[in-house]
Amino acid sequence: MNAVLNAPVVADVPQRPFQPGPAGTHITIRGLTKYFAGWPLYEDFNLDIPKHKIVSVFGPNGCGKSTLINMIAGLIPIDSGEILFDGKTLRETKIGYVFQNYREAMFPWMRTIDNIAY
Repeated sequence: MNAVLNAPVVADVPQRPFQPGPAGTHITIRGLTKYFAGWPLYEDFNLDIPKHKIVSVFGPNGCGKSTLINMIAGLIPIDSGEILFDGKTLRETKIGYVFQNYREAMFPWMRTIDNIAY
């Protein structure tokens, strides 16, 4: 897995100036690009997720649904682009991520404090 995540990016993607989403947008994704082992999963992907709405992400197995959600949550780094929450980066917010099944989210061979630090 690390070999795939750490593979060099094949193409340089030009950065475009940030364009905010329409009023009332909670999550704004602009120019999101993600490669795995040199293959593009997302290239220049844009999405606006409005406040107070339920949004579905669906598609066939392996198309990048979980990867998108994990990038939004900050669990997988993006190669380029921006993901903003009310115009702020994830680091500038007080947003956290709680797994529905903590047993799948923790490493059983590690102590609790080591899982938290990871």
